[in-house]
Amino acid sequence: DHNNKHEVRSEWRTWINKHALMLRLPLSFEHATAHDSRTPSVHPHYTFIQPSFTWLSPWGLHLYYRLSRKAPELSQLFDLTDSYDTQMRYRGNPHLKSSLTHSVELNYSGRSQRHAQSWHANGRWSTDRNKIIWASVLDLATGSYTFTPENGVLLRNIHKKSTHKKTGRGSHI
Repeated sequence: DHNNKHEVRSEWRTWINKHALMLRLPLSFEHATAHDSRTPSVHPHYTFIQPSFTWLSPWGLHLYYRLSRKAPELSQLFDLTDSYDTQMRYRGNPHLKSSLTHSVELNYSGRSQRHAQSWHANGRWSTDRNKIIWASVLDLATGSYTFTPENGVLLRNIHKKSTHKKTGRGSHI
């Protein structure tokens, strides 16, 4: 078994009117081979570009975007069923695709020295396409489960959080 991975990275940074901008464009190439005597060898090839963008404003705003991809594990690609445990079987999936995630994060931080206050708010949003999830099927006749890695269709996550803190003058413990 072997796994070769090569990556080329490029990055661009600039300041425009006190705004910081950064763009990253990493490109990766991956080739792997895995052998198992019970099934044909697995030889996946992947080429990924995973850009990210960051913006920092002079007003305390920070915006971040990233596109990321993840290849399936080699063990998930074998076309065989492992029935070592008769109650929980594992079946590989040679048709798995790479997962793709878009992530956006927006942060805001501010403070008032006059009122000894600081605050922070952030929000995150992400969406996954072809995320590798574990599907299970129960065989009612035998009572055993079969677990198989599958590609999910579209999953979304939204998180938000804010904090406010008052410090300094006249505070008592």
